[in-house]
Amino acid sequence: MRLMVRGHGYPEPSLNHEIRDPATGIVYYIDLAYPQWRVAIEYDGDEHRTDKSRWESDLHKNDVLHAEGWAVLRASAADLHRPQDFFLRLESAIRDSARRAVA
Repeated sequence: MRLMVRGHGYPEPSLNHEIRDPATGIVYYIDLAYPQWRVAIEYDGDEHRTDKSRWESDLHKNDVLHAEGWAVLRASAADLHRPQDFFLRLESAIRDSARRAVA
């Protein structure tokens, strides 16, 4: 995913970017992040769907990221094979970053 993003001309994303839940202090890590735009890219393999504790942690991480003004893009293997929709979503999230910063 990182190589695909770079190959499409985007800057190098931050890897395993740390974000802390201000309410609980729990630390989460974003797979690929653009902190300057508050865009998080989470690559979800099957275990994110089938492992209950992983799924619950992902739900909490999403809540924290949204509360902190981040756009969260979930990506899967399908996005690697057909990336057009993913890049449209990424472009939209980057364009909307100024609006999220004001909100």
